[in-house]
Amino acid sequence: MKQKAFLGPIGDDLPSLIPLMFALIIFFSGFYMAMSTYNERGEDFDNDLAVTQISNALRGTGFISGVDDFDNLCSSLNIQNPKYFAALTELSLNPNKITDVDIFALNIYPENEENEEEKFICTNFKGNFEGEFTKEKVLENNYKIVYRIYPVVLDVDFVVTPMQLVVIAWR
Repeated sequence: MKQKAFLGPIGDDLPSLIPLMFALIIFFSGFYMAMSTYNERGEDFDNDLAVTQISNALRGTGFISGVDDFDNLCSSLNIQNPKYFAALTELSLNPNKITDVDIFALNIYPENEENEEEKFICTNFKGNFEGEFTKEKVLENNYKIVYRIYPVVLDVDFVVTPMQLVVIAWR
């Protein structure tokens, strides 16, 4: 008669440890997925909050009285992350096209001005925005973009013009 090998207490418990390990793997996988979803939504919320802070600071009362006023409002911002770009563009008087802004091809006011210091631009992005922020680079780097459009009034040399403030933020 052949003798069976003695496995000991661990050998007796091994069949019950396999489902226990499987259950722990499922539990921690679900916990990891829940935490990553929470962190991702928290990051999206932070982006939305940053855009709101930027737009509130730049928009103020909705009346901008020139480049110096816009620059003063811009310098009051102290937001490091996310990267943002805000600019004034001409307001479309067609109500169907107000929210139809191509954020990759903004016509920054004034369009014919070559001097960048005279344009209504506020950003914490170092470098050339038009060259770096393209559809291809956004898709390549998988940026999460949030943008908002607000109507404002611009007073330049006692001429009041309706404009729109476009605020773009990305991570």
